[in-house]
Amino acid sequence: MIFLLYLIDSILSPKSVSNNVTNTECQIVNFYREVDARYHDAKAITTNKYIESIEKILLPTIMDSGKFVVNVTRKETNYYKIESTDLWIETTLCLELALWQEVVLIVESPYGYMKGRIIFD
Repeated sequence: MIFLLYLIDSILSPKSVSNNVTNTECQIVNFYREVDARYHDAKAITTNKYIESIEKILLPTIMDSGKFVVNVTRKETNYYKIESTDLWIETTLCLELALWQEVVLIVESPYGYMKGRIIFD
């Protein structure tokens, strides 16, 4: 009977809700700068040997080291565009769906396989 009263009390009593928010952190493997295809009818050969028309080209670029707060949108698996810029981020195994989401971007090194981290709130 005491257990039953305790159970009812614990269900009906107001609870203090802790704000334990976990951040998702993804590794960055490359940075790209988006450029317009210079020719009107530019084509590219994909890794599957298909010829595709292209509008934009993503060229690898070097970012200055530092910590930045930016807005990103996921455009493709492991590819995020930094909004209001021509910069893109390539991640590895990042499942975060982002639509103009504010994130912390940490650029650690322009060299090596891991170039930095992106932290989603």
